[in-house]
Amino acid sequence: MDRGLVRARTLLVGYGDMVRNHHLPALECSPDGIPVGIVRARAGASCEQGLPVFNDLEHALEALSPDLVVISTPHRLHFEQTRCCLLHGCHVLVDKPTALHLDEVEALVALAASRGKLLVEGLQRRYEELMCVFRELIGQGRLGDLRMVHGFFAHRFGAMPEGSWRADPQSVGNGILDDSAVHLIDLLVAMAGEGQKELRLHFLSSPVNGMCHSFSAMYKTERETLVSAVGSYLSPAHSVQEEISVLGTKGSLFGRRFCIEHNIEPPMVVFKSADGGEVVDFDLSQRPSGRALPLKTILSVLSGRSDRSLLKTEAHQTLGSHRVLDLMRRAAVVPLERSGGLTPGISL
Repeated sequence: MDRGLVRARTLLVGYGDMVRNHHLPALECSPDGIPVGIVRARAGASCEQGLPVFNDLEHALEALSPDLVVISTPHRLHFEQTRCCLLHGCHVLVDKPTALHLDEVEALVALAASRGKLLVEGLQRRYEELMCVFRELIGQGRLGDLRMVHGFFAHRFGAMPEGSWRADPQSVGNGILDDSAVHLIDLLVAMAGEGQKELRLHFLSSPVNGMCHSFSAMYKTERETLVSAVGSYLSPAHSVQEEISVLGTKGSLFGRRFCIEHNIEPPMVVFKSADGGEVVDFDLSQRPSGRALPLKTILSVLSGRSDRSLLKTEAHQTLGSHRVLDLMRRAAVVPLERSGGLTPGISL
């Protein structure tokens, strides 16, 4: 793997909310990276930052020779675009999911390893406050053996109008299962460990496009930890609510974040010992947060300022999550077309 890049030359593929409001601002103030171009689908499109804009990914790769490519496009494009960038010798940060089929994820993991390149999935929850506290408690032995890990979220993020790529099953995948559920399942797998058995899934689908909008899933790990997840896009208001509960033999951990109509409450993480003698409401003001954390981390690693061990979402590290998601997808009612044959340059 390349080390010691002064500032990683970074190409951004896509120009949606994630790029405009998270990746570009992070790059603009980063000592470790510099944006060198944008790939957009619309011919003649520009960007506010005045960067060169391309509507063909391979042309951009050949013209700019970037060190790192950040992919923020509809999910169906991720496999072909990531593969294209790895073959051009680039490190890649791809928004979740890495691909819509498990065998495609496995193929990309193998390709990245063979090329000696970083392939990182944009799953910021593994870098944020709750997971930092969880790793500390596990390392200190204060949770003991895990008996149950439960996660819940509800919001309106998926209630997209007709014409949006998120309303198209061939672009987004199986609705919530290939979108927000990826964050939740990955966080639960990171906590409970890999290896699943006895998975049970229930889901509700839209009568309009057949995509899943709500689900509940439950399984046990090889260590007999019970894992349960519930998610829905049918929140009654413009809100986001997320909760995580961890029950161990020595203590329990609870995390919550909530916002409604853009009024954001501070996130909460509380630990309680099993005997009730210790209750800790953690101060999260100095803990990392934000959707650009995977980008900031990979840039820091590429510059040589940080060790690779700080990367928590390399694609080989999140394979266990994709195996669980693969089992869930098999119950979905919408058959997905393979991404083979798609033009890598197509993006939003």
